[in-house]
Amino acid sequence: MNKKIVLIIPLLLSSTLISCDENANSSGGPQTAQSRLLASVKHVNHRAHVEQTNRTTYPRNTSTGAVGLGIDHSLDFAYSYDNGERAYSTSGYSTHFNVDNQTGEIIESTITEYNVQTSRVFEEEGTGLALIESMNPDNTVTTAYASDYDETTAIYTPLSFANNFSNPWDYIEESDLTLGDDGNFHLSSDKAEFLLESYALSGTNMVTDAIITTDEQDALKEIKFVMPDYETSSYVRKTSVTITYSDFGELTKIEHLTPFENDNPELAEAFKCLDNATSFTYRKQFGDSFSAFEPSDTTGYFTQDAIFFHQRADKHPNEFYTDGDDYDYLSKKNPRDGKYYGFMYDLIELGFVPAMLSDTQQLVKDSFIDNGPSFGQLSAALFRKTGDLTYEVEPSITSWIGQYFDNGFDGVHSDVLSTSTLSCVVYLTSDKKAIDKVEVGADIGTGETVITYTLSDINSTEIPEFALEAISEATFD
Repeated sequence: MNKKIVLIIPLLLSSTLISCDENANSSGGPQTAQSRLLASVKHVNHRAHVEQTNRTTYPRNTSTGAVGLGIDHSLDFAYSYDNGERAYSTSGYSTHFNVDNQTGEIIESTITEYNVQTSRVFEEEGTGLALIESMNPDNTVTTAYASDYDETTAIYTPLSFANNFSNPWDYIEESDLTLGDDGNFHLSSDKAEFLLESYALSGTNMVTDAIITTDEQDALKEIKFVMPDYETSSYVRKTSVTITYSDFGELTKIEHLTPFENDNPELAEAFKCLDNATSFTYRKQFGDSFSAFEPSDTTGYFTQDAIFFHQRADKHPNEFYTDGDDYDYLSKKNPRDGKYYGFMYDLIELGFVPAMLSDTQQLVKDSFIDNGPSFGQLSAALFRKTGDLTYEVEPSITSWIGQYFDNGFDGVHSDVLSTSTLSCVVYLTSDKKAIDKVEVGADIGTGETVITYTLSDINSTEIPEFALEAISEATFD
C-alpha cells in the first residue's frame, strides 16, 4: 500500500512556457547578457542551494530569561531534464534555536537540527503527472502519484509536474531582468516573490530587491534577496535569503530510487528475534523530561495472556505508578476472540478500566506482537554497519524509521516517529542473535531528544507479582 506523502513545496504559478527572448539563438542574432543568464539555468540541469535565516526578538521585554526565536533553513533543490524526463529532488535541514533578546546572538545550548526528508519526483510520460518514489521498510521502491487532498470531499487529486515541481526559472523571461547601476541584474518584484514560493520559503519579510550575481560568461551564480527588518510595537523580525546555483548540465543527475545493497546477515537475524517469542521485556526511556515529575520511562512486560506497561519501574518496582502525569496500561488477551483489549490503571478505582478510543470503542489490538515493536518488518539492507555490533540507518530514510522500534500499543506510542525521526542506531547483543538496544533521535515538538529502547528476557519475562491480581480482575464486556 502506498504511503501518503505530505509535500512541503507549494504550487508554482500556472503559466505557459514561452520565450520572450528577442535575440535568441534561433533567430541567428547575437545573445544579450540577459539571454545568456537565462540560457544557463532555463531548461538546464542544475542545483540550487538555499540559505534562509529568520530572527525574531522582543527588545522591549527585558525580563530575566526572556529570549527571541530563530529558525534557519539550509535546503538543496535539483532539477533535471535527462532523456526527456523532467525530475526534481529536495533535501536539507532546518535549525531551531533561541536568541538573545537584545543582541540577537544565538544561544548555543538551544540549537536543535531537523532533517528534511529527501524527495524525488518524476514527470510521468504521457500524462504529465508527478510521480513520487519512496523506499519501503522491506527495501523495495514504491511509486505513487503526488496528490492534493480535499478535506471537504475526501478526494485526492493528482498533481501535475509542470505546475508543482518544475524549474522556476523556466517561467522567467528577459523582461523580468533589469540591469542596475551597480552592474548587476535585478529580478522584478513579482518574480522574486515567485522564486521564494517555488523554493518553499515562508515567514520572510517583504522583498524590496533581488540582486543577481553572474560569472564571467554571464551564467547565473547567486541571487540575494533584500528584506528590510519588520518592526512592530512588540517585536522585530530580521530575515535573509540567498540562493546559490551550481552543477549545471551533466553535473546534476537525479537517479531513480533503487534498493539499498547493504549486506547485513547478522542484523537480519537479529530483526527476527521476536518472530517466535512467547514473552519479552521492552523498555522505552526518554532522554529528557517532558513533565513536572520525572523523565518518561515505560517498561513493557510482554506475555501471551497479558502485556503490562509499567511507568518508571526502576523507582516503583513493587507498586502501580500513581503520580498522575502518566498511567500504567494493560493489554489483555480475550480468550473468546484471541484479540488484546486495552485497559488503563485508574487512580480513583485503583484498578484497570477499559482504555477507550471513543465513548463506545475500546482500544483493541489483533495480535500479541501488534502491541510491541515491529522491527521484524524491516530489511537489514536499510542500515549501514558502523561497528562490530552497531548499525545506523541510511540517512535518506531516517525520518520514518523510528516508528518500527516503538510500541504498537497506543498509550505508550509516539506518533512523531513516523515523520520526525532524526537518527537511529541499532545495537546487537554480544552473540549477535538479537537486538540489545536502539537509540532513536526524535523531534518531539519541544526539541530533540533521544529515546532508548532496550530488549531483554526473551522467552523468560514474567509480569511483576504486585500487578497480577489487578490484571486478573480486568474483565471483558
